[in-house]
Order: sequence, then structure tokens, then C-alpha cells
Amino acid sequence: MIVLMKDTLYLIMLLTSMLFIIGIATSDDQTGVSTEGIKQMTPKTTVMILGSEHLSNPGMDGIN
Repeated sequence: MIVLMKDTLYLIMLLTSMLFIIGIATSDDQTGVSTEGIKQMTPKTTVMILGSEHLSNPGMDGIN
């Protein structure tokens, strides 16, 4: 009985993996879609803000 359940589990796993692979292989590939007439978005500018302490006033800083 246990061997039959184990074989059934393996068979179900095999069938689901085969269906998954077949589904991926037959899915529509959209790499050939034309983008003419579609307004493309411009890439956003990346800004980095760099901050530092002013150490030219010894003893006058808020953080000593």
C-alpha cells in the first residue's frame, strides 16, 4: 500500500512538471511585438546627496 502511494506521488509530480514545461515551451513569445507609435519613457535621473561635517571650528561644533 505504501509503495503504491509513493508511486502515485511520483507520477503526479512527473505529470505536473511535464505540464509546467510544456506550458512554458508553448507560451506566446512577445519579443516580436512592434513598439512603433508607443511613447517611450525617459529614464529618471539619479541624484546622490553627500553630506559632511565642517571641522574648521575646533570646539565650536555641536558634536565634539
